[in-house]
Amino acid sequence: MRDYKILTDSSCDLEKNRREALDIDYLKMGVSYGPNKETYCDLDWAEFSPKEFYQMLEDNIVFKTFQINSAAYEEVFEKYVLKGLDVLYLACAGALSGSINSARLAADNLTQKYPQAKIYCMDTTIASLGLGILVTRAVQEKRSGKTIDEVRLIIDEIKSSVLQVGTVENLKYLQRAGRINGAAAFMCKIANIKPIVVSDVKGANISIAKVRGRAKSIQTCINYIKENIINPETQEVGIVHADSIDDAIKIKEILINQVGVKSVYINYLNLVLGATVGRGMIGIYFQGKPRGNIKY
Repeated sequence: MRDYKILTDSSCDLEKNRREALDIDYLKMGVSYGPNKETYCDLDWAEFSPKEFYQMLEDNIVFKTFQINSAAYEEVFEKYVLKGLDVLYLACAGALSGSINSARLAADNLTQKYPQAKIYCMDTTIASLGLGILVTRAVQEKRSGKTIDEVRLIIDEIKSSVLQVGTVENLKYLQRAGRINGAAAFMCKIANIKPIVVSDVKGANISIAKVRGRAKSIQTCINYIKENIINPETQEVGIVHADSIDDAIKIKEILINQVGVKSVYINYLNLVLGATVGRGMIGIYFQGKPRGNIKY
């Protein structure tokens, strides 16, 4: 049986120490900003800190994201194939990024060149720490002795049970990204309306409610978790925030003390996703009822 490498992308929001402990590699999505500037979504924030980035957004510097191209995928995949390894790539939801299509094209090209190699590219239908949860599970299964085919099947079976719920503070970033129109953003701002956002079965972000005020939006997210989480005492729940650490810590305390989760991991939201939602976003990721069984 050939050994294999588990790869992901910069949507996973796992810090360096976690990536190293899991022995995973990741491909970096890209962004352009300002006059002819480009950078990559480095999870270690090599170019500027998270606080600097979210302040840049507040200062109306526009960041535009771009996908990972097939040549970049080929380079990374081939590096591991040449080491005698197969590749299992767990990608950000295809509903949010078309990078998975470039990955599959690269895999097809390389398997023609190296017919002995297995290169699997999976649409996980989730992003951020939801993807991080699946990557962590894949590594655990690999370390228990599962083959690449067995791990692929396990991830495919459980991916719809990794749930997201969250809210944003300012709709201008969604408007800028073309996700909502200007009139809707303006009216929500006037009325202090906050959308509650979840992932559907394909990984698209959908609004299931609109509530008034920050406190109400956070409580609505907590209620959604209480209704849909399964076996909280066994879980590490993930929270990402866009420079909203105080709210993230409050939610962590509620999840541990009221919901009874085992532990909570908090991290900054990466700059590719952060550019779309802006400062103040909170996202919570956990395992629960399959998304197809939830009535929104």
